[in-house]
Amino acid sequence: MSPAATRLRFEYKMRRRGGAVFYVNPARTSQRCAECGHVDPKNRIDRDRFECVRCGHATCADHNAGRNILHLGRKARTGGHPGMACGSNLAGGRKQEEDGSSQVAQAA
Repeated sequence: MSPAATRLRFEYKMRRRGGAVFYVNPARTSQRCAECGHVDPKNRIDRDRFECVRCGHATCADHNAGRNILHLGRKARTGGHPGMACGSNLAGGRKQEEDGSSQVAQAA
């Protein structure tokens, strides 16, 4: 299955279940530290390993990039408040739900 067909199928399945698909720009997510936010090409030791030159955080490069993409998605969907679900109210004391995204896939 082509990437475009996979994307369409995923969007269809999410809409059918009442969900939405969101897209974020993954630029520099492999160079950004998921712990301290420092961006530097030197953070990438090699293809598989990540080690932040500022704080020393070390992990699998794919896991680190995935955490950064999740953070960007949450931040974009909630207007700059990562980890806060749409409609949550900080002042009202409601429990914050975790959800993430940026650009909604339009329903056909």
